[in-house]
Amino acid sequence: MSIWQRVLDFVSSMKLTLVCLSAATVLVFVGTLAQVQFGTHAVQERYFQSLLVWWPAESDGFRIPVFPGGHLLGAVLLLNLLAAHLRRFRLNWRNAGLHLTHGGLIVMLAGGLFTDLFSMESQIQIAPGQTKNYSEDPRLMEWVVVDQRNSEEDRVAAILPTSAGGANAPDTLGAWLVSEALGAPRACSFADGSWRLEMRPLRYYKPYSITLQKFTHENYPGTDIPKNFASQITLVDPGHGVNRDVLIYMNHPLRYGGETYYQSGFGRDDRSSILQVVHNPGFVAPYIACVIISFGLLIQFGSHFVGATRRTKLLRAK
Repeated sequence: MSIWQRVLDFVSSMKLTLVCLSAATVLVFVGTLAQVQFGTHAVQERYFQSLLVWWPAESDGFRIPVFPGGHLLGAVLLLNLLAAHLRRFRLNWRNAGLHLTHGGLIVMLAGGLFTDLFSMESQIQIAPGQTKNYSEDPRLMEWVVVDQRNSEEDRVAAILPTSAGGANAPDTLGAWLVSEALGAPRACSFADGSWRLEMRPLRYYKPYSITLQKFTHENYPGTDIPKNFASQITLVDPGHGVNRDVLIYMNHPLRYGGETYYQSGFGRDDRSSILQVVHNPGFVAPYIACVIISFGLLIQFGSHFVGATRRTKLLRAK
């Protein structure tokens, strides 16, 4: 037996499948416990969105890999399923159900990996009557300079590092402190105009805007526990001639422009709404996979049922 045949046998073996599934179970269990110490986002990055789990987790120096991460396990499972399917593939109607079921599992694993690599989440906190055409990253920050000299629009630019000193050094504005904790941007005057220095969450601008018309939420009777939130918004997209009212509430999101808007929560004033914005180019993969798997199982069990019925009739005829 050649080395390549041995490699193919190992990659397509059921033993590798069981090892990966067992490791995934351990990873989910350990990652769930670690959320108490590190938080949900950190655990997702360290355990489920990585090739390897490193120890110690919070060290910036020497670390060693101690366990396979979610991306590695998912990739190995996908490779294992592809190899097993291709190796045992026989084109006939008797195996059509198995082929469809395996194909659905492949679509599900590939779609999950694609979503994990390319999806992006942000949020919009908006007050009644307010209009926004951007969402904000809940973790990443940006440092910007806003030129307010034009009364019709603001020009926003990122700050780039420049070398100090020399005859051609740029004019200085002095020392300014910017921080998200200050609660308001810092204003300054320069070049016969007003400018604004701001440290804020990273913004993702849209070619359309939403206006919050009304936000309502209900609590469970006798408690302060939220029961239901709902946001009545107006969606305006001049480029596509869209101007319509939309009601966003729990389990009824808005899907537009390749993004999905979920009702996530509300502000401390109980008036502003918080919408979770999810950009997921692979969101249809689970639905397609479930349909394929359902058809595969239906065909597989249906064929066995028909075969068993025929055999029963033949035995009775004898």
